[in-house]
Amino acid sequence: MTPRRPTSRFQTAKHISETTRLQLPSELTQHRVSFEDQVAGGEEVTTVNHDPVASVEALLNAHAPLLPARVRGPLRRAAGLTQKQVANEIGVAPLAVKRWEAGVVEPRAGERRIAYSRLLQGLAQRHPEALVMPDA
Repeated sequence: MTPRRPTSRFQTAKHISETTRLQLPSELTQHRVSFEDQVAGGEEVTTVNHDPVASVEALLNAHAPLLPARVRGPLRRAAGLTQKQVANEIGVAPLAVKRWEAGVVEPRAGERRIAYSRLLQGLAQRHPEALVMPDA
């Protein structure tokens, strides 16, 4: 059976609210976000309830600091990891890790950047010798 199409503005707003899911960064999914579709004076209004402290925390975590590109490859190699292994664990293509290590691009804000930052910091603690660059 084919679902009925909404015929009025109110039914359209209700249909959208029932069929559309909000796509949030996973850092925010632990916090409840609720939407209420209201019709006020013939206009659709959407209100959002959220926790501002949690939102700010998510913003801070999304921009995780990264070690300089020149030490990323040496740290990975010191741990005996391949670019493919790192990429698989973070959820990106090996080419992305290669470009991050070369300093061509930086990981975008979000979970993958946080994961890569934590990996680099953990490797730096375990392999501090990889941080010392020989004089050229």
